[in-house]
Amino acid sequence: MTRRAPTRLLALCLAVALMPAALAAQTVEEEEVFEEEVSAPADPAPAPPPVARGRGEGEDRPAPSTDVARLRGGRAQVVVALPAARAAAGEAALAARGVRVLVRRPLAALGSVLLTVDPRGLGLAALEEASGGTVAVNALYRPAAPRLYAAAMIGDARPGGCRAPGARLAMIDGPVDTGHAALAGAAVATATTRLPHDRAASADHGTAVAALLVGEDAGGALSGFAAGAALLAVDAFARETGGAAADVDRIAGALDLVAARGAGVVNLSFAGPENAVLAQVIAAAAARGLTLVAASGNAGRAAPGWPAAAPEVVSVTAVDAAARPWPRANRGAEFAAPGVDVYVAGPGRGGYASGTSYAAPVVSALAARRGVSGAEVLRAALRAGVRDLAAPGRDPATGWGLVRGGC
Repeated sequence: MTRRAPTRLLALCLAVALMPAALAAQTVEEEEVFEEEVSAPADPAPAPPPVARGRGEGEDRPAPSTDVARLRGGRAQVVVALPAARAAAGEAALAARGVRVLVRRPLAALGSVLLTVDPRGLGLAALEEASGGTVAVNALYRPAAPRLYAAAMIGDARPGGCRAPGARLAMIDGPVDTGHAALAGAAVATATTRLPHDRAASADHGTAVAALLVGEDAGGALSGFAAGAALLAVDAFARETGGAAADVDRIAGALDLVAARGAGVVNLSFAGPENAVLAQVIAAAAARGLTLVAASGNAGRAAPGWPAAAPEVVSVTAVDAAARPWPRANRGAEFAAPGVDVYVAGPGRGGYASGTSYAAPVVSALAARRGVSGAEVLRAALRAGVRDLAAPGRDPATGWGLVRGGC
């Protein structure tokens, strides 16, 4: 249990009259559990603040920091670890010096007792001497900040720093949680081509893709690559045998809906087998002026899946932060974009994910930002600024190379 208070200079706090006792000592029998919302932390938690170890009372106080739990008056809380056999004596000795116990936590399995105390002007050395225990400030530890590399990797100054106001995007995917924190401030319209008897798929994938396109996040972690654009998210996925999937009928209906509403760039973060009817529908959609961008697929095959393999579609593979191709990606794509351990919107807030599904939205967003129309125009624009990742020219693993952005 932690009680926090605004950070003030400890020197000023000592000039304030001692606070009346308002918090009774508590015995905590169960730990509170905090689960991080990311799947893999990237950076260590911040270290506790430095402490000068003087011997006199009040001489070894922690430097002002937001990483220390404090009382309302600004004094830093202190934790005292006592062996269970000497806990009562140590606690009594502290009480005799005017120290107030805020929390008493028995650590039975570890053979000790942990006291969180208001030091009442005593320094760490004096507290240690009085209690006979181990003493430290009550440091705060925070969730590791997300590792955000994708924006810098393609040349954007920061996540969400390059916006696309007035642009129109569409995506054909699963359901999208428009109430997610990353999308609450974005212009997202939804539609579906599922039939009444179709069971909806999970919203996780669609929400992640939508946020990569147009996410609005003041903190930047979940900002989209085309923030400010208007997004039409068409749900064509249902729960099928073997997992969520979109059939030819629902995909065709979604492309027709997008064409009718005049969206310019369409993101297709899915892959499957070649299909003559799907090929015809894709050709018709491209003829209507839609710019189609698709993920190459995650089956590790020698050629992209469909619709990425269609000549009217710009295909995208995934690379990691070191620009290495993702081993599970299908080869033969035209361009590469960040798609390995990318921080994406998800349940709660976000987490890390990998796949060509998360690389394709980067290219779709760049197309929207540049206002290009048609696959050939987009190919030419991307090739003009691409960063070659292998031998000069196109290669099977990374295509023409890593796409580059910039505002």
